[in-house]
Amino acid sequence: RTYGELVPLTRDLPAAAYTAPVPHARPAAPEITSAPGPAVSIAVMSGCDRSGEWVVPVQHTAFALMGGVELDLRFAKFAAADVTITAVAIMGGIEITVPHDMHVVCNGFGLMGGFDGRGAGARPSGPRVTVNGFALMGGVEVKRAKPPEAVDLRKELS
Repeated sequence: RTYGELVPLTRDLPAAAYTAPVPHARPAAPEITSAPGPAVSIAVMSGCDRSGEWVVPVQHTAFALMGGVELDLRFAKFAAADVTITAVAIMGGIEITVPHDMHVVCNGFGLMGGFDGRGAGARPSGPRVTVNGFALMGGVEVKRAKPPEAVDLRKELS
């Protein structure tokens, strides 16, 4: 059937104020600000966590010696459109979480450890983050956050 064939069938129905469902908007690209942010995150036999709303400077260094550093960029603001994170882990770990749609470049290696740049990849929007690093008997991991769940219109309409 076509929509044209439905016109005679629906002509006598009262007009309803129907609005089509609005698709969920994409999250806004990370904000770029001129405010300075912390230049280093250091964990020596301890932990360091940068998450929530914080400013990622143009150059940020994360260093973990028998400790752990977590950098969460999902809600961060950026001091420039192109930022570099240097990650060095010695018998420790560094975990960097990036938004699902961020452009990420990874350069690094592990010696008796791991440098996992599987979260890297080109994305069209937002700032670019370059992660340079080294892991000695430790690990550096760049991981991508999961995208927001798509709305299932069948569930919305039932």
